[in-house]
Amino acid sequence: MNLPPDLFPSEADIHDLDFLRGDNVSIESASTTNYWENGVAIYIVRRFATDEQALRHYDFDAQVKFTRRSNENSNVVNYKSIEANNSSTQCGYVLNDFRCIYIARYEEFTIFFSGSIGENEMSKHDFLQVIMYIDDRIKSLLKQYLRQLCSRNWFKSGMNHAQTGNLLENLS
Repeated sequence: MNLPPDLFPSEADIHDLDFLRGDNVSIESASTTNYWENGVAIYIVRRFATDEQALRHYDFDAQVKFTRRSNENSNVVNYKSIEANNSSTQCGYVLNDFRCIYIARYEEFTIFFSGSIGENEMSKHDFLQVIMYIDDRIKSLLKQYLRQLCSRNWFKSGMNHAQTGNLLENLS
C-alpha cells in the first residue's frame, strides 16, 4: 500500500509505510510522513475487525475539522470516490500550510491522506492522482483478499470451486 514516489514533488523525502505499535483501536495500522522543502504528506492505513468498526472510525474522522477553512478555497478539491464505501475531502489551513485531506473507508479499511498544496508543493492534480491511486490499489487488494478468502473457505460453505469463481465474477 505504499504510494509511488512519482506522486510527490521531486525533492520529497519518501518513506515506506511503517506498522504502528500500540494502536488499540484497529487490528493493523501503518503510517508514513513524507517531507519536502515546504510541505508534508501524511498517510495512514488502518484495518479494523469489522466494517462497522471501520465505519464508526470513518464517521469520527470525517466530522473532525482538521483544517481552518478559507472562503476562497473551500472547494479546491471536491472528490467522491466511486470505489470507497465512504469518502470525504477537506481543504484549508493547518497553521500556515494549505493542505487537502482525504478520508475514506473501504470495507474494513480506513485511509487518511493529507498533503500540502501550492506552488513548489503538491498540485490539486497531484492530490487527486494520489486519491485515484489509492482507489485503484485498494480495489485490487480487496479483490485479491476476497479471492483468497473464498478459496480457503469455499468447501466450508458447500460451494464447489466453479461456483466460487462465479461468485467472484459477479462481485467484480
